[in-house]
Amino acid sequence: METKKELKEVFAEYYKWHGQRIDILEKFISGLIRSRSVNLQKVAESMEGRAKVESNYRRIQRLFKEQTIDYKVTAKLLSSILPNDEKWVLTMDRTNWKLGKSNINLLVLGVEKIASLTADREFIGEEWFKWLKEKKIPFVIRVNNGLTLKRAS
Repeated sequence: METKKELKEVFAEYYKWHGQRIDILEKFISGLIRSRSVNLQKVAESMEGRAKVESNYRRIQRLFKEQTIDYKVTAKLLSSILPNDEKWVLTMDRTNWKLGKSNINLLVLGVEKIASLTADREFIGEEWFKWLKEKKIPFVIRVNNGLTLKRAS
């Protein structure tokens, strides 16, 4: 993507949202890349435009509070803009945030075309490993010290 306009056009093609929502999504993604952080304060500080940082922060919050994000559509969008001539590496992690009294548990998974999967020690289990092997997905998963793994025949 060379320009913000192109990015907005791609977003508008996949997400059938109001133009202002597309605009904030573009600014958010651009700020995310510029800040190299998922910290919303840092992202808000990195967003371009004349709005104050506090306004950007509130706009990001409203985007995620008021807008339903279809993750299948998001996966299609990502696969349309990422290089198709190579396989991608998947990363997986889980985090828990507090929003007021609510716990928000997020499972974050990278992209679709799979070269390998890298994950943390919470993503272990015989059935899970078996499934990865059946799907021929190479994986590197950190495990607890002292954990004994049986090698499948």
